[in-house]
Order: sequence, then C-alpha cells, then structure tokens
Amino acid sequence: MNKAEDPPLSRVNFIYFLLLAIAFVVIQTLIGGTRLLFSFPSYLFLGSAAILTVVSFRRPTPAPSRVALLSGALLGGYVLLRAWHSPYPYLARDDLFMAAACLIVYLMTALHLTGSKERMKLVVVLLVIAAGQVALGLYQFITQEGFMLFGFLRPDAMIREGMITRASGMFISPNHFAGFLEAIAMFALAIAFWSRWPIAEKLTTGLVAVLCYIGVAISLSRGGYLSSAFSLLALTALSLWLLARLKPGRAFLPALVVLIGVGALFGTAVSIGAKNDRIRLRAQKVIAKDIRFANWAATIDQFKTAPWFGTGAGTHLIYGRLYRRPELQSDPVHAHGDYLEMLAEYGITGEALALLFLGSHLASGFGALGRLTERQKGVPNTSPLSNTLGLTLGALGVTAALMAHSVVDFNMHIPGNALLYAFAFGILANPGDRPQPRMRPAADLSVALGHAVLPVIGFCLIMAIAPRLKGERLSEQARVALRERKFNDVIRLAKEAALAEPVNPDPWFYLGEAHRMRASTMPVPNLRKNFFEEAVDAYRQGLRLLPEDINLLVRCGQALDGLGRHDEAEQAYRKAILWDPNLAILYGYYGNHLVLSGKKEEAEAIFLKARKLGGLPATKAGQMESRKIAETSPQKRTDDVGGLPQIAPEAESRQPF
Repeated sequence: MNKAEDPPLSRVNFIYFLLLAIAFVVIQTLIGGTRLLFSFPSYLFLGSAAILTVVSFRRPTPAPSRVALLSGALLGGYVLLRAWHSPYPYLARDDLFMAAACLIVYLMTALHLTGSKERMKLVVVLLVIAAGQVALGLYQFITQEGFMLFGFLRPDAMIREGMITRASGMFISPNHFAGFLEAIAMFALAIAFWSRWPIAEKLTTGLVAVLCYIGVAISLSRGGYLSSAFSLLALTALSLWLLARLKPGRAFLPALVVLIGVGALFGTAVSIGAKNDRIRLRAQKVIAKDIRFANWAATIDQFKTAPWFGTGAGTHLIYGRLYRRPELQSDPVHAHGDYLEMLAEYGITGEALALLFLGSHLASGFGALGRLTERQKGVPNTSPLSNTLGLTLGALGVTAALMAHSVVDFNMHIPGNALLYAFAFGILANPGDRPQPRMRPAADLSVALGHAVLPVIGFCLIMAIAPRLKGERLSEQARVALRERKFNDVIRLAKEAALAEPVNPDPWFYLGEAHRMRASTMPVPNLRKNFFEEAVDAYRQGLRLLPEDINLLVRCGQALDGLGRHDEAEQAYRKAILWDPNLAILYGYYGNHLVLSGKKEEAEAIFLKARKLGGLPATKAGQMESRKIAETSPQKRTDDVGGLPQIAPEAESRQPF
C-alpha cells in the first residue's frame, strides 16, 4: 500500500472509531440497553458503521486467527438463526438484535480497527464511561437514593428488597454494574502495567482501575466479588508468566513489583469493605445458598425439554415459570447463569459452539502473548512493553471476568456489557501482533467473508429497527403513563403502539390495565362494565400473541370477575396456574376469585397453598384476610400499575417497573 492511501484510510478509521465510541456511550447512558427502545440508538450507530465498511473492502488487513474468526461466524450465525425461529418471536428480539450488534463490534474490531492506536482510544472512552458510572454509583450508595440520570427510575423491587442500598450506576441491576466495571478494570490494569503510555497516563489508568473495584464493592454483587478476584488472579498469573519469559533469571524484582501492586489493590479493597457494614455483611453471604439454585434447577428442566437445539431465544421467561421451584417467588426472567441459559435456549449445539468460540479466542490470545515475548528474547536493551501486549492481556482478563461471572449471572444478556465483551473478543481474534505483511481480503476466504458480511449485517440491522422504532417508543411511553396513572394517555399510546408493532403483547397489557383500573374507580355500574369489557378485549388480544403469559391471564381473570363472568375467569386462572404452578401470589389471586364466586371453602384450601408456597407458618394458612382480598380484588384494587408484583430483585422484568 503506498503512502498516498494513508490519509483517507486514517479518516475512515476515525469515523469507525467515532461511531463505535458513540454507540458505547449511548448504550451505557440508556440503562445498558436493557429494553429494546434503549438499545436501538446504539444499534443504529453500529449498523451505520458496518455499512460504511464497504469503502474498506479492498483494504489490506493484519491476518486474524482463522479458527477464531470461523468460530465467531458459526456462533453468531447459529444464534441469529435460532433467535429468528424462536417460538416466541417478540421475546426473541432482544437476543436477535443484540447478537447482530455484537457481531458488528466483533468484526469491526477484528478486521478494521486492528491498530493498537485505534483500540487504545476506544479503551480510553470506556475508562471515562467507567469513571462516570462509579461517580454515580457512589452518589447512590452514600445518599441511599435511587437517583439515575435522564429521568430513569430504579425498579420498585429494589426498594422492596432493600437493594436500593446497592449502587447500580446507570444499570438497572447492581450485578451488571459490577460486570461492566470488573471488565474495564482488566483493561485499565493491563495497560497500566504493560503499555507504552507515559507514566502519568499509566498512573491515571491505574486510578481508574481502583475506582472500578470501588464500584464493584459498593454494588454489593457477590458474583462481582468472585469474578473480580478470579480475573485479578488470572491477570496476575499471566503477568508473572510474561515476566518469566521476557527476563529469565532476572524477573524477581519486576515480579515483586507486580505482586506488591496487585496485593496493595486487593488489600485496599478488603480494608474498605471491612469498614463498611453493608459490604461486609454482603461479602459474608458469598457462599450462602440463594435463589439461584432454584433457578438453575428450573433451567435444567427447561434444557431437558429440547436438549439439542434448545427451546428458543427468550423462552426462559416461559419455562422458568413453568418449572419454578417454590423457594423462587421472584420472576425468573433470566437463568442467573449465561452457561445454563445458553444450554436451555440454544441447546447442546449452541453450548458447543459457544465453548468452541471461547476456546479458540483464548488460544489466539495466548498465541499472541507467546509471539510477542518470543520476539523480545535475545534482543538486548529493548523494552518488553507494548500497547498491543497491554490490549491483549486486558482482553484475556476481560474474558476471565466474563467466564467467572457467567456462572452466576447473565451479563451476556445485557447489551451494554455484551458489546464490551464483543470488543474484547475482537481483539483476541486479531491481536495485531503477527509480523507478516497485511493481506488483502481476497487472499483469504475467511477474511473476505468477514469483510463482505459486515455491511450486510449493518444494513439488515438498520432495516429491521427502522419500522419497529415507533412501536417501541409508543409502548415505552404507554408504560410510563401507566406508572403515572395517566389512563387516557395510556389508552391512546397503547393503541397506537399496537398498530405500529402488532406482534408486541405489552401494549395490550398496558391498555387492559388502564381500562381495568379505571373500572375499579367507577361508581356507576354501567360505566364500570364498559371499562371491564374493554380490558378483557385488550388482554385477549395480548394473549393471542403470548398465550402463556400469566400477567395477561390473571388480569384478564380479574376483569372477567368484575363483569361477574366467573366461569370464564376460572379458565383464565387455571391456565395461569398450569403455566406457573408454584407461584404463591397466583394462588392468592385465584383464592380471591373463588371468594367472589361464592366458593369460600375452596378458597380456604387455595389460600392455604398460597401461604405454604410463600413460606408463611401453617397456623396462619387457612385465614382469609379481608384486607388481602380487598388489595387484589378487581373492584377494589386501584394501585397496581405494574403487573404481578414479582420482579426479580437482581433482574429486569419484562413487565413495567
């Protein structure tokens, strides 16, 4: 390539960097993209960047790991295909769009942003984001407020469960806040120790790493504690191994510096945690049995339903309820374990491809470390430090953090975190260390396919988002209006959302809730009847799209009870129990229905079961409390605007918060 071509290529690379940087910033400020509407802006930037890569199609590329690139194509292609053919298309959309966006970040990093300078700039952006997240998290932790930027609210479930004491930054869940920070800390530490940056910049980067671990500490995430410790040990071990290779017989002093630095960091974290009651008490529960075990058992049952290809993307919401253990009374939106959820939703095939992807990228990263250190041997007076080495080590550290945290949480289902991991895997797929000349795409089939498919993915992603953006926006506005009890606005917005996005069941739920709650406040029987009928129609429209949804079924049953159509309500409740047989509050609602139907003796038995499932003493099991009936009766209850109160304390619910 002649020098005359360099300036335009540099400008193109800057555009790629800028679009990716904006995508990272946007998704981190919009609750990590945990609702489709809040991930779409970032995905549009990524899709635009992918389309622009057509101008670089003939550009020579440093040779990537062919095995890693192939494994990425196989895994990404399978996830996209399985999500496209999920039995619940709307529930699968999160995985479908996120997988496409992750592929874009991965391929752009592996094939286009291959220089250490460009990658380091992206890391700087991530470091700045992390510092901002920690600053917000510290404010939340110190003031004990649920404050978030841009008018976002932390879930009410966090307040009910005492989780408001935990920092979450701009994430909904403290666990995903910790998952982001522990990964950024790996990049920060690797660059601080191994890059060629000036000492002042290294110290600043090291300070950001300390801030990240402070953020992990105040998240009170037990998974974050364990994965931070594991990844820190992994990075330390890799650093000591590199020192032994680079300075055989003379590595003692540098190794001692590394150990002292890591030890000081670890000791500081432990010291700070020991002085804070909330952190200390949370850390003491690291090995305690919690709801995850019940969730994992249900996920294994889900896996047995379709072992080879899984039950489909997004289906854990349905099967987690179906196979719920009694001790888990929160909504099992995710499996609290990426490995198990992958196995259940994508089957043995998906899990095998994921492990192949993981193994090939680890091998590529370790291979790069070996080549980088081998070239330094026998070369006197040469510094072993390099930005490529720092980035590769950081990416391996990020992978170690993900491997550990994925045992107990679902960070790979949080778009903001998943894009970060895709960036790290892109570095490992092409560390940029190979000494051979750059190769043109046509010289290698895997590279050529990667270059060719990238703009196609970007185009398809934008074309898929464009017609759905309006519907998601209206649906979100309807959800917020429902939370604020602006029922006229809910009705208008939900109807518009249903027209704009006909496969989304949520607008029908919001519409039904608005009508049902208005009926509950109507003193005139005829007016109350009209609103209940409108509610039933809306719920049934939603049930056409998601027949197994217990929220729609129960609220439909309550509206039917309000109309005195108790036989039809009975069918709705029984179907809800069929799909969620161990949810205590569901039996409470069913018991109230039986009371309204005049079946008080049957209601006694149902209330008994509800109390046993809810863990209440058997001596109180048969008592029907009029207050409880009033709270859940469709004629009396007027304060429930968010579906069944079963939002998981460490997860995001599909229903409004």
